[in-house]
Amino acid sequence: MKSLVLGGLLLAVSALLPLGASGQSVRPGDVKVFRYGQEQPTVVCVEMRICTVELQAGEDVQGQPLVADTTSWSIAVYHFGEGATRRAEVAVKPLLCGVSTNMVLPTTRRRYELSLLSAPCRDVDDWDHNAAYTRRVRFFYPEDAEWRNAQEQGTAAATAARDSADVPLAAGVGAENLRFDYTWRRTGGFPWEPLQVVDDGTHTYIYVPEEARQAEQAILYVVEESGQRALLNYAGPRETGFYKTDRIARHLALVIGGPGGRAKVLHIYNRRMGGR
Repeated sequence: MKSLVLGGLLLAVSALLPLGASGQSVRPGDVKVFRYGQEQPTVVCVEMRICTVELQAGEDVQGQPLVADTTSWSIAVYHFGEGATRRAEVAVKPLLCGVSTNMVLPTTRRRYELSLLSAPCRDVDDWDHNAAYTRRVRFFYPEDAEWRNAQEQGTAAATAARDSADVPLAAGVGAENLRFDYTWRRTGGFPWEPLQVVDDGTHTYIYVPEEARQAEQAILYVVEESGQRALLNYAGPRETGFYKTDRIARHLALVIGGPGGRAKVLHIYNRRMGGR
């Protein structure tokens, strides 16, 4: 039952609108969602890696995307799907590191303006293959029925999670107050990604895959503004399938290994509190 409910929760979050989201948010993996017309979408790419901008089903590009710097950036439009599910996507690839530009994307429904950034240049020895970048960009549209449907599905998923005790809410907290606006990145070869991160305003819940429950347990820290890690009270995932903290924080870190060897770290950011 737990896997079914959590699966529905992830679907609502990844495919539609996360409940209570404000500004950009992140779904499991590396998808960033922007509220169309109410914030400036910024796409952070990595040299010689492709980032994609996904349009609404049935929406198509008119003419060609307009990019200020055509020397340092490669842009291509492609389509997939058929009929009502046909979509247009724009592939964005920086040819150099440490460059920036902007792109205007006219479509059959609206006009998008995006900032494009390429990650800073680094030495080959410093290259981190797990470094986060914006692999996919989506939008949601407050004026559309899609927005309302997403809200309804997000509320239904949160209610199902509460009823099944998959998200054991703090006393007096309703499922409508669940917050999903978290992102994460792995460094040092951290071996797994969370299934989901959510808080209820009092506790933070980090859902882990099955292999993480049986493997060496990562230690959970809160990362202070200074960058120093500090211990906090939490319950581990071996029995429940999730970490549960006694607080919410801007930046959490799950750490395996160190200090004698290289630490493997999963950084978790609360965007609502100013995390990355």
